[in-house]
Amino acid sequence: MNVKLAHLAAPIGLHHETKSFCLASFCLIGYPYFVHAVYRRHLHFRVATRTYPETRMMHSFHLVKEEREREREREREREREREREKRREDTCIDQKILYVRDVE
Repeated sequence: MNVKLAHLAAPIGLHHETKSFCLASFCLIGYPYFVHAVYRRHLHFRVATRTYPETRMMHSFHLVKEEREREREREREREREREREKRREDTCIDQKILYVRDVE
């Protein structure tokens, strides 16, 4: 398939969630082409034709969803760690104040 022609094709449907992934369906020369764009450092296209089945595309799509879910979980863990660290600092400050009061 000529990739330049795919860029000229009008999108039939577009699913876009934030900037992490985009799943688009293109119709070109009477055949549906599923273009999967993953926004990382570069834009990657995977084209599904009759020789590149849609099931493989959807597998790739689910892998992206799983990666997004793992990234969300890592972000939640980092947030919990920051919260624990803040509590430790607050406790530390409270203990120092108590210690100073005890000395007086």
